[in-house]
Amino acid sequence: MKSATPTPEKEAWLDKLTQIVDTVPAGIVVYSPAGHAVFANPEAGRILRVPRLSLLARPFNDPRWRAAKIDGTPCSDEDYCFTVAMQTERSVHDIHQVVELPDGTRAILLVSAAPLRGSSGDIEAVVESFLDVTDTIDEEVRQRRAKELSDALNEINVIITSTLDFDELAQEVVVAAAEALHAESCGVMTRETGDWLARYAYGRMQTAAGTRFTDDQAKASMAAIKSSKPVAIGDTYHDDLVDPEIMRRYEIRSMLVVPLIAQDQIFGTMYFHHHTTPTPFTKEEIDWATKLGSLLSLAFKNTQLVARERNVRSRVTAKSPTRLVRRKRRLPGRKRCLP
Repeated sequence: MKSATPTPEKEAWLDKLTQIVDTVPAGIVVYSPAGHAVFANPEAGRILRVPRLSLLARPFNDPRWRAAKIDGTPCSDEDYCFTVAMQTERSVHDIHQVVELPDGTRAILLVSAAPLRGSSGDIEAVVESFLDVTDTIDEEVRQRRAKELSDALNEINVIITSTLDFDELAQEVVVAAAEALHAESCGVMTRETGDWLARYAYGRMQTAAGTRFTDDQAKASMAAIKSSKPVAIGDTYHDDLVDPEIMRRYEIRSMLVVPLIAQDQIFGTMYFHHHTTPTPFTKEEIDWATKLGSLLSLAFKNTQLVARERNVRSRVTAKSPTRLVRRKRRLPGRKRCLP
C-alpha cells in the first residue's frame, strides 16, 4: 500500500506551484463544488481591495460584491462563471462582471473559470481567474461616447446652417441636443426685459414654455451669464445655486446650463435636465454643450444681422421715388439708339 505522506520532491513542487500562482498577474480563487472559496492568491485580494485571507469561505455569489453584468443588470446565480462551469462541466472564458468594491467604487472584471477533476473523474473544484479591465473598458466607452457626441454636433450644425429662421432651427436643435446628451428635457431661456423667458422647450419642460422667471428663480442662468461659463449641478435638491421651489415644481434633479453669448451680446441660456434621478453630467458632455452653445449663439447673431439688413432694404425701397423707364428704340442699320 502506498504511503499518503508527500515526498520531499512533491512538497518542493507544491511550494513552487504556490509561488507561481502567487506571482500570476491575475486574481485566482479556487471554489469547492459547494461554491465556497478555499484558496485565493494575493492578486485576488489586491484587485478586490480586501485581505486575501478574508476571501476564504466566501460563496461565489457573495452579495457584498453586488455583482452585475456589463449592462448593469444584477447577476443571478446562473450568470456566474462558477455556475456555468459546474453545470456545463466545461471552461468558460472572458465574461465581464461588474463588482462594487469596499470603498464604494466599482471594478469591471474579465472572468474565466474551469472545473478541476479528481482521479475519479468527478469535479473537485472550480478555478476562477479574473483581471481588472476597468480602465480599458472605461476608455473604450469614452471613445465611443466622444464619437457619438462629435457626430451629433455635426448633425446639429447642419440644422443650424440650413435655415435663417431661428425659431425653426432652435426647436430642432433642442430636440437633437437632448437626445445627444440623453437628457430628459432641454430648452432655451432668453433674456427679455429683466426676466427669463422659457422658449423652444423639449421633453418634460414643455409645460414651462412661455413662462417667465425672475433672476432669483433662474439663479443658475444668472451664474452662467455672469461667469460666461457652463453651470453643472449634479443634485439640485442639495444645492444653493437653484430655487428649491422651481426644482420641485418641475421635478428637476440634475441640470446643466450653458450661456448663450455672441460678441458680448447676451442672448440667454440653454439648459439640459435630468428628472428621474440625479445624474451628473460628465466633463465631455459639458464641453460638448459649451460648443453647441457657441454655435447657437452665432446662429442667433447671424439671424439678427440678416433681419436688420432686410429691414434696412425695406426702408430704402419704401423711400425711393418711383422712376419711369422709357424703352429705347433701335433703328435698322444704326448702332445708336434714339429716344
